[in-house]
Amino acid sequence: MVRMSERLERIASYIAAGETVADIGSDHGLLPIHLWESGKSPRVIISDIGEGPLLRAKINTKARFPNANFDLRRGNGLESVGRSEVDAVVIAGVGGRLIIDILSADADKTKSFFKYVFQPRNAADKLRKWLISEGFFIYGEALAREGRHICEITAVLTGGHNSGGETGRAPAIGDGREGEYYRKEMRYEISPLLFEREDPLLAEWIGGKIKKELMIAEDIEKLGKAERSRKAGERAEIRLETLRRLRESISARAGNL
Repeated sequence: MVRMSERLERIASYIAAGETVADIGSDHGLLPIHLWESGKSPRVIISDIGEGPLLRAKINTKARFPNANFDLRRGNGLESVGRSEVDAVVIAGVGGRLIIDILSADADKTKSFFKYVFQPRNAADKLRKWLISEGFFIYGEALAREGRHICEITAVLTGGHNSGGETGRAPAIGDGREGEYYRKEMRYEISPLLFEREDPLLAEWIGGKIKKELMIAEDIEKLGKAERSRKAGERAEIRLETLRRLRESISARAGNL
């Protein structure tokens, strides 16, 4: 069996047995190879915009299965895949804004597929907000470690198969300003599903956000008392307090188990 990273394993976990899959921006083709080799997916499409990644994927497929005929296609976004041609589409390792651009290029075609699994490199909050506004249903959220980084994985059903929105209850951090800030501003950044499903990397991931926020607050303090820095400082303060309360809620829940 092809060796998979934790990130790819978590992505693969959202593909159900028997589902056909298109991996957009596949690079080395390891995820499609795994899905086909394990018998999980009867048909996989390996797609990328660049010749280099497709060549690497071709080398990998031929090295492992010289007699198998893998479907490799060159194309931008979903252009290489026909409408409703597969059950599930994976788009991983690119920015959240680029994913939005790919999905927006042809809305009808985008909604013709049953399921998507995303692993945005950045701007995951922008992607979640856009998905919900466009009627996608977020049913899965997970964190996965890859090297020094913790990656976010989001699984959705298209609006044609389910009502738009997301599952998951907001974490219990009260009705004060931290709770209000989370519900209005931070729920797209840190999905309530991660709390509901008690993701094992959640506390560590939030801890990383706290460290970044402390650095931002320190930089703002150095700017002085200008109006812009004052407002930025207030925002950094509420974000920091909210993140601390969120991490405390995880510890409290763990202590009650």
